[in-house]
Amino acid sequence: MRTIKTRSKAEGIKVLDRPANLAKRMKDSFIRTKESAEETRESRHASPTEYASDNVQGTAQGVAREIAHHVHNPIGKAKDNLDRAKGHFEEVKRQMPEARKQAAEQAQKTAIKTRENADKLQKYAAEAKKTASEAKTAVKDAKQTLKETRQAGRQT
Repeated sequence: MRTIKTRSKAEGIKVLDRPANLAKRMKDSFIRTKESAEETRESRHASPTEYASDNVQGTAQGVAREIAHHVHNPIGKAKDNLDRAKGHFEEVKRQMPEARKQAAEQAQKTAIKTRENADKLQKYAAEAKKTASEAKTAVKDAKQTLKETRQAGRQT
């Protein structure tokens, strides 16, 4: 049977110092609380009314700062977006004459090609007419020759 391995637990320095650290933290916390309470008693306000008015004034200033931030932040973004849009439109405006020029050149090239193709089609049509009339003449001649051959065959 196998033996189960166990580790012996040894208390380290940290384990022994825990109560001392806890006592020191509690003492520091007590001192801070005591000092805070003394500061509250030694107030710069002569009366509770002064304290209340200062408190309300501070709160109002905080709210005003918060509102100003929320109002000006979207306005600033909107201004930035408008500036960016103006820049984009200026760029498009500058490129517009060049784009028009390119479009005009392309249209001119297309018109020239169309004219060339129309001329070629007219030539092909003329050649087709000529070939058709030659074929018509050839068919007429062939019919005539066939007719003559049949008549000659009947005579003999």
